[in-house]
Amino acid sequence: MRERITYITECNGYGGAEQYLIYIVADLNNDADVSVAFPFKPCNAEFRRDLDRIGVTVINVPQFKALYPLNFLIALLFFSFHKANLFHFSLPYPDSCRWMLAAATLLSRRYYITEHLVPPDPFKAGAYFAITHLVFNRLKKWSYHAAQMVSAVSTGNRDILTEKYGMPGEKLTVIHNGVDCSRCEIDAQRVAQLKAEFAIPDGCLVLTSVGRLVQQKGHQYVISALQILAKERYPLVLVLVGEGPLQAFLKQHAEKLGVAESVRFVGFRTDVREILCITDIFVLPSLNEGFPLTLLEAMAAGKPIVATRVTGCTEAIVHQQTGLLCNPASPDQLAEEILFLLTDPSQRAEMGRRAREAALENFDQRVMIKKTRQLYLDGSRTSQ
Repeated sequence: MRERITYITECNGYGGAEQYLIYIVADLNNDADVSVAFPFKPCNAEFRRDLDRIGVTVINVPQFKALYPLNFLIALLFFSFHKANLFHFSLPYPDSCRWMLAAATLLSRRYYITEHLVPPDPFKAGAYFAITHLVFNRLKKWSYHAAQMVSAVSTGNRDILTEKYGMPGEKLTVIHNGVDCSRCEIDAQRVAQLKAEFAIPDGCLVLTSVGRLVQQKGHQYVISALQILAKERYPLVLVLVGEGPLQAFLKQHAEKLGVAESVRFVGFRTDVREILCITDIFVLPSLNEGFPLTLLEAMAAGKPIVATRVTGCTEAIVHQQTGLLCNPASPDQLAEEILFLLTDPSQRAEMGRRAREAALENFDQRVMIKKTRQLYLDGSRTSQ
């Protein structure tokens, strides 16, 4: 009899937490009955299409802002009528899915939790997050104690969860994210097509950054670094892949600094791996991260990387070997590290080669999937 596995998330777009689920369910769907439950919103339409494409059952779980009794009732009804051998919560943020977690705990369902992005300090992540942390952190601890196991995507996240959020360390393990490390080859015609689409002049070096246009991703700092680099007179184009509420602000910021002609806002893309093929340097200027898949994709593509010294990045990148690290919110340091790579093509090639080797060895999706399957197996033995 095929096992029934239901994944539960709170999808507010299509980022690393969603791509993680695509990798996991695409593999498990071959030998289990897999479903994914989350609130349907316009922003997750692309995610739903990808789940449909791989043949996974998609379940809408309505969610109403601040109507806590109604959301809890919906959660109780879901677990009362939806049967599965195990449930796996994939949490984009620590306060995600709280009523579904509470219902699963109250009804003694067998479940696992994966934590993705965990702010280093819950009281410095904005007023909303600080309030929800104060109100619901005890509820979260209760769900941890009832879980089969909790996996964090980075060691840094695990440590933050125990030290800052007070979560029980005995329930926490680390399973690093993984990505498709197969080579993505594109021909000269596709290269020319992408460069024409993005209006990249011949001879320009391409900096690429991938991520939602939100404060956490730090795009304003790489735009500021571009102004500093302009003084060096290198022909550069910065390609920003992603959508988000800060797009208008970032465009104004680029115009204010006089670098708007060098920045390309290309929106959400499904061809990121192809865009990496025309990239000379990948830049990740985030203020905090979990274990960023975009960084791993750049490593797998063999690209030299400049990233900030934040959780996740410091575990994926060995400074001056597989990439360069600098302090967050520091345009000067970003510009300095980018300039180092701009001036040394051989170092770019060597650093990209070592980054790909590290991705193949440590961050292939098959490693992540194997460890996740083992987590289920270990949990099943423990519960017997």
